[in-house]
Amino acid sequence: SCQACYERAHPPERCAKCGSAVRGRAMRTGGQTFHAECFTCCSCRREIDGPHFRTDDGAGYLCVGCQPRCSMCNETLGGKSFVRVDGATLHKECFRCCDCGDCIDGGFFEVPKTNPFQNRKERHRCRACHTRSLQQREDVVEARAVAAEDWKKQSDAAKYKLAWRPEIMPCPNQALRDLGVVDVSAHASKGELVCITFDEASGRVGCAPVSAAHAEAAVSLPYLACVLRVLRESRREPQFSLDPKDPHDLSGPFLLKRFYPEWLGGTVVGEVLFQADYALKQLCFGDLRLPGIPSVFDGESSGGR
Repeated sequence: SCQACYERAHPPERCAKCGSAVRGRAMRTGGQTFHAECFTCCSCRREIDGPHFRTDDGAGYLCVGCQPRCSMCNETLGGKSFVRVDGATLHKECFRCCDCGDCIDGGFFEVPKTNPFQNRKERHRCRACHTRSLQQREDVVEARAVAAEDWKKQSDAAKYKLAWRPEIMPCPNQALRDLGVVDVSAHASKGELVCITFDEASGRVGCAPVSAAHAEAAVSLPYLACVLRVLRESRREPQFSLDPKDPHDLSGPFLLKRFYPEWLGGTVVGEVLFQADYALKQLCFGDLRLPGIPSVFDGESSGGR
């Protein structure tokens, strides 16, 4: 039979582009048939003879040279899974977290560019690294706040003389001189402990050096002399309190040292009373830790137990 009769019995395929019968060289792809010369790249208009890539809208095909490329590795996207992020197209395996380096599969977060001189394409984090980054940022802010608070406390301690000062250390020899003892060396040498003695025959009270082996018998002469003076002059025990500077504003920022009697403010005993009161307040607010003394904040961190 002739060609016309054969085609009537066996209709030839039609070109998906021009609609004419396809005879001779042809290209079949995606369930469609094209004349070889009709199967062209919709970008460069050249005939496609080899690997090709369908356009996003499905209206045509692209040759290898015109295929879109991964914004990360610059390789063609043909035949591989890809994702679109912020206007860029990437291979799925190229879309990785800039912190841990794992492929991002799911939610992600963009990393702000803080260094204009740093040219990096990885600008996204996975959920886990984003959460960790936020926590690290909060930790830095908290650490700076704690450091600033510690600096202010140290500055206030120096400004208002809150810390113990070496120049006010009690001196037994000076206490003996204040009591009218002429020959101090006969009673206490520098650095020695002193105890109170009682002569039953004469009824006199005195003092004498005591060895370290019997340190429990020692007393602090400056403390004892000061307390005895308070009892003799004021008929009361030494007393100290930290009161609001403004009695009408109990929550005010400043406190005032109150000594009873007032002259205790310039003595070693007065300073000891203040330091004890101040240390207790530091313990209450968690600013001071002492061995064997638990903090109220320890109970909170362990669930209130």
